[in-house]
Amino acid sequence: MFAQFIVEGIITRRPETGVTRDGREYTQFEITHYRTWMDGNTTRKSPPQVIDILCWGRLAQQARKLSLRTTVTVHGNAPQPFDNNGVLGLKMFARGLSVEIGDVGNRSTTGERSGHLVTSPEGETIAAEAWPDVVGNLETAHRSR
Repeated sequence: MFAQFIVEGIITRRPETGVTRDGREYTQFEITHYRTWMDGNTTRKSPPQVIDILCWGRLAQQARKLSLRTTVTVHGNAPQPFDNNGVLGLKMFARGLSVEIGDVGNRSTTGERSGHLVTSPEGETIAAEAWPDVVGNLETAHRSR
């Protein structure tokens, strides 16, 4: 039997890539998760939970493109405890990642790509400033014209 865990968090450490002695590529980054709830009219937030995420192979190639402060959802094995310089840490081996598109709208790109056009994966030509820097499907790409 296989149990799958899903964790959502904000990337708080830039993805670091490497290769093992036997040539396997990996990418590792850190996410921080906060549980929020309403207490009457007040929004409350739990202390942060920090989880190291480890990706292998093709997923590692895509994960290294992620940027700080992006919200991601990680599908993977059960988080395992480990000693993180004397502090209890959690490590999770990812089987899949998805990016929260809502975060992209908070980034200010106005003027950065003004006047450029991009072609979407569906073939539409749209203004570059309306196109997000990060897309939900990490394998989707766009090109400038």
